[in-house]
Amino acid sequence: MIINKTPLRISFFGGSTDNPAFIKKYKKSLVINLATNLYTYSSIFKDKFGYNSQLKKYILNYSEREIVTNIKYIKNDVIRECLKLNKLSPVSVYLTSDIFSKGSGLAASSSYVLSLLKCIHELKKTKISNYNLMKQALFVERKFNKFCGYQDPFGCGIPGFKIISTKDDVEYEVNKLSIDIFKRFNLYVLPSFIDRNSQKILKNLSKELNLIYPIYEIAKEAEKFILKKDYLKFFELMKISWDLKKKSIPTMMQNNDLVKIDNMLEKDKDIISHKLLGAGSGGCFLLVSEKKNLLKRYKYAIKLNYYE
Repeated sequence: MIINKTPLRISFFGGSTDNPAFIKKYKKSLVINLATNLYTYSSIFKDKFGYNSQLKKYILNYSEREIVTNIKYIKNDVIRECLKLNKLSPVSVYLTSDIFSKGSGLAASSSYVLSLLKCIHELKKTKISNYNLMKQALFVERKFNKFCGYQDPFGCGIPGFKIISTKDDVEYEVNKLSIDIFKRFNLYVLPSFIDRNSQKILKNLSKELNLIYPIYEIAKEAEKFILKKDYLKFFELMKISWDLKKKSIPTMMQNNDLVKIDNMLEKDKDIISHKLLGAGSGGCFLLVSEKKNLLKRYKYAIKLNYYE
């Protein structure tokens, strides 16, 4: 049995500028994100005398269970496209994660794709560089989500805190950042328990690329602050960016319960900055506080660390 894990990522700035349509139009993109200590886990197994080898069945376990005889019948997008790309004969696959992964805004699908591809390459004994693995993961995910941005596989696949940019969505530049910022500030993810379909949101946003451009400009400004290690201004700008995103992209906050959570976080004086992760309409909030302020009053908040 081959087992692999891959971090989930959080995005601070530049989300939506990695939309393929935005890059095609403006020839630029920049994101700032972090690989966390929350993971997805994948395992792959091929028996010697059993369901895989004798009955020629794929046994697939995630939040559901599937037993099929042909890859094309697999309902799970991640498993189907990873196995299809590699033309894998019947195997058993198991996927799980540290948190509810569907619609979290933490790039869970990209994390799963990376993790499962690692297992497959190990099973087939094929060598691939991490950079090419991330590009392969992006190719795979765009088979079932053509709006997937590069910051998802690259954010999960590259350890630590970093800036990732591109001009053509083919070659990607990575600038690793100091992790000193996390010695001063706490990061939390707070689930909203509101599910959403990011593909529908990103599809609509692809039709209004002018709404994304101000997000790119703020990401460039955030880059200056983080390189100067002006961390407080960096997080203050995250708050400004979040306010701008809510005003300019109506689909971000369509759910009334989501608005209530956002207003509650806005009023909390111990929270320096917060934002909704991902494409909006649900998922997890990112909360930032000073080290001395532990946000224990939020029952479901998960304190984050970085994966280096």
